[in-house]
Amino acid sequence: MGGILIITGAVSVGLYAFEAWSVAGAADQSIVFWMLPFLLGGLLLIGFGVTLLVFWRLLAKAESER
Repeated sequence: MGGILIITGAVSVGLYAFEAWSVAGAADQSIVFWMLPFLLGGLLLIGFGVTLLVFWRLLAKAESER
């Protein structure tokens, strides 16, 4: 589950970065502002996915030590 969240977040951040790069020289760069939820949501998904993976590993380690 954590890996899926990380991949989805990375795709979202990558989409935002591509769009920001593609309009870098344009006069109207409002699309970068309107796509800000892609960046923020992607970063949130990556952070949540990493947190889930860390907790999952800690839980597995605690179970194996029993």
